[in-house]
Amino acid sequence: MPGLLGLAGCDDGVTPATSPVVGQNVGGDPDPGPPPVDPDPGPPPVEDDPGPPPVNDDPPVADPMPTRPTPAVSVKPKPTVPAPPPGKAFRIESEQGRNRAVVAAGVVLDSKLVSALAGAGGLHEVDVVATDAVLLKVVPVIRRFPQVTVRFACGEWEPGRVTLNERATVDDLRAVASMPEVRRLDLVACRVGDSELDELDRMIGLESLALPPATSDGIAPTLVPLRSLRHLSLQATRVTAAGLANLPRGLRSLDLSGTSIGDAGVEHLRRLPGLKELWLDETSVGDQALAVVSTRTTIEVLGLTGTAVTSVGLKHLAGLEKLTALHLGDTAIDDRALGLLIAMKQLKRLDVTATDLSVAARKRLVEALRTCDVQVDVDALVKALDDSGGRMEQALSRIARVTRNPGGDVKSLNIFDRTFSDIGMGILPRFTSLTRLSIEGTAVTNAGLKHLASMSQLEELWLNDTSISDSGLDDLRPLRALKQLHLGGTRVTVSGVLNLWPALTRVRMSFPGGHLSPGSLVLDRQAGPLELIPLERLRGLRHLQLDGIRPGDAGLEHIRGLVELETLRLRRAGIRGPGLVHLHNMGGLRVLDLTGNRLDRVTNDSIAAWVELGELILDHSDINTLAPIVTGGRPALRRLSLVGTPVDDEQLALVPRLDGLELLDLSGCPVTDQGIAAHLPRLGSLQALALRGTPIGDVAVGKLAACSSLRVLWLSDTAVTSQGLSPLSQLPQLARLDLSGCAVDATTLAVVGRFEKLSRLDLRRTALPPTEVAKWRERHFECEV
Repeated sequence: MPGLLGLAGCDDGVTPATSPVVGQNVGGDPDPGPPPVDPDPGPPPVEDDPGPPPVNDDPPVADPMPTRPTPAVSVKPKPTVPAPPPGKAFRIESEQGRNRAVVAAGVVLDSKLVSALAGAGGLHEVDVVATDAVLLKVVPVIRRFPQVTVRFACGEWEPGRVTLNERATVDDLRAVASMPEVRRLDLVACRVGDSELDELDRMIGLESLALPPATSDGIAPTLVPLRSLRHLSLQATRVTAAGLANLPRGLRSLDLSGTSIGDAGVEHLRRLPGLKELWLDETSVGDQALAVVSTRTTIEVLGLTGTAVTSVGLKHLAGLEKLTALHLGDTAIDDRALGLLIAMKQLKRLDVTATDLSVAARKRLVEALRTCDVQVDVDALVKALDDSGGRMEQALSRIARVTRNPGGDVKSLNIFDRTFSDIGMGILPRFTSLTRLSIEGTAVTNAGLKHLASMSQLEELWLNDTSISDSGLDDLRPLRALKQLHLGGTRVTVSGVLNLWPALTRVRMSFPGGHLSPGSLVLDRQAGPLELIPLERLRGLRHLQLDGIRPGDAGLEHIRGLVELETLRLRRAGIRGPGLVHLHNMGGLRVLDLTGNRLDRVTNDSIAAWVELGELILDHSDINTLAPIVTGGRPALRRLSLVGTPVDDEQLALVPRLDGLELLDLSGCPVTDQGIAAHLPRLGSLQALALRGTPIGDVAVGKLAACSSLRVLWLSDTAVTSQGLSPLSQLPQLARLDLSGCAVDATTLAVVGRFEKLSRLDLRRTALPPTEVAKWRERHFECEV
């Protein structure tokens, strides 16, 4: 119905929420409200999105120095082996000078077979997997050929080493425990726990042990007798700090990667006087743990990849003169660590990939540690150019999603390769037609933003999830064509963004703590205390919304200077009333939203004249008097929302003083039939009324027929029946009626059918049979049900 388009929440294209928020334009009032602030739309769209970059399932093998003592072994399925010729128990295969004996299925591993294998001579490998023999049956073969690799159903023997796979049972563990020739044992792929592993306490000659993921603190008693143990891997096990209390003192290498070990657990390492290799990758250890590690001066290899260590904590490593390999990838170390790392001249390997070290710092490290293999991030674009022979088009397609204009020039770049860095940023200015750029989640730092200064044609820029901070924002000031700037997940602060704002006043920005667009600012709890935000620097701010920030009454002093505000939303801000005096000089205020505040101390002195105030939202507050609200009649007030407040009939008696009121929401208020009937018919301008969930019934609803301007009526979850609705047929403009959750029957439908202007009827959560609704809809096809 054309006449309803100016009434927010009432047009035919909107379905009301259960508890409506009355915050839109009503009945032709010129106030449009604040412009919508959309959530971060994400990086720019690209035609023919090729999807994420391919993942290499077989990464290149890393340099073996230093090698973890007991790496996890993945068991690959054996290829199908042709059966040997009839009458032969095995066949000999040769490949690249190595001879392998493959024993056929069904063959018994007895002394006759062992003799036959010995007679074959020159064997490098014996494969008895097809026999499906348990380890106990394979032991004679291993002992006859101790220098030969022997593969069997549940694992593999290499000279001095046994690796068991997921097929291994407790019987296989008993068998391996009876083999004094085993010096190294890998159980990473086994599906056994502490109770099965107690068989290992007899292996007093064992030197290296890698335990399975199900291992927990119960393994401790099993390890105590293993006095020869030098290398122990607890990688990705369930072992906690308690399980480290009694480790064998002779350990030289310990792998705790991927465990729940934290700083407290590292304290137990003080008991290991000869520790040379320590792997703490992907644990929660931080700088405190490094203080303990520094007491182990024998350490040669230290793995800290993916931990919480920082540049500050690295000072503890300065005294580790024997340290030759240090792994710091994927940590928060930055340029502050540069001097310390350069001083470690004894290092042979240093991994600082995926850190916050600047490009300049990485270059200095490589130059200063010439005898060290320094692993740094290789810029994605530079590498792609090398791999493609310098062909830019091919290089870009490897690291980014690209959109070109009809002339073939690059218009949009969405760079998805996380190793794209400041070096690659230096190449981007050559793309003079580039208007949309996303470097979200890449290794770009503040230093790389300087390359954007000459790209004045940029209109949209995504910097989300990078290490960008306030100091880098200055390089964005020359981007006068910029329309969107997205900084979510960066280190920028609200203060940094507001300092940038005067240079880019036409830009829509999203950042940790809120959104900013021309004339409008939305802040949430991430923004921090209101007193620390330099709001006074904003000129021309017309709309301010604070969500989850609780300045309280006293804190409102920090926004008193925003005299140009037209919309102010202070939801759940801890306001009781006296602090509202700080808003008195906002003479142009049109919308005030105080949802979720107590407001139990509001007085006449608290509420200003606000002659232009058109909308007041007091939902879910404890306001106990409307007297300050209705003072002077407030001729501009068109919308009043009191959802879930204690407003009763006594306070309702004051509402008719607001004779210009067009929308009133009393949902959930303790008003009665008598109060509604006595006071609301006096509101001659009322166009929309919400009484959801109130204890009113037919008496009150029948009296609403006197509200001749009423267009929208929400009566959901009330006791109204056909008797109360019947008088409403006199309303000449009633276009929308909400009866959801009411006791609607066929008689009610017949009454509603007489409402000539009705264009929308809500019958959700009623007991009406679908057939009745369908019949009514057929007869009243002009009404949406």
